[in-house]
Amino acid sequence: GTGAVPGVDFWTYFGSLPLRMGHAAPPAPTYLPVAWRGGCGVGVAVAGSPVHNNDANRSLPTDWAEDLLAMGRNLSTGETGATDFQDTAEIIAGLDLVISVDTSIAHLALSMGAPTLVLLPRLGLDWRWNNSRRSLWYPAAELLRQDAVEGWRPCFAALEARLAAMA
Repeated sequence: GTGAVPGVDFWTYFGSLPLRMGHAAPPAPTYLPVAWRGGCGVGVAVAGSPVHNNDANRSLPTDWAEDLLAMGRNLSTGETGATDFQDTAEIIAGLDLVISVDTSIAHLALSMGAPTLVLLPRLGLDWRWNNSRRSLWYPAAELLRQDAVEGWRPCFAALEARLAAMA
């Protein structure tokens, strides 16, 4: 709810509890029962929930979203037919690579240990992404951050180079 809770000394977001409790990373790189096995193709996620407080920065504008969707399989539930995270995890388990904006798809793939390129906005708010190209929280993540001047262009140049190296 939105009401005040009496007698509270401190508060934090639920997702920040590991950091607040002194755990910079989970005990193992993967912690979901569906393990990534790799296989065929690239999956992409271009947008998160439109009601997220930072969605205007993290979801891709239409032109960049179309370019990314041309690189692989659209992992949105409307396209895959997935009805829950289990269905989506089964799809991700068979992919070679996931490319995603900061959304549940990225977190799910990384929790499975799937190689994942995460496109991050310049104005990222999530402590798990820190300010480097790697995340201690998700060892399988490669972080590509939006540039203050060139926007998403450097991220897409890095993506194209990565996909060319995979081919």
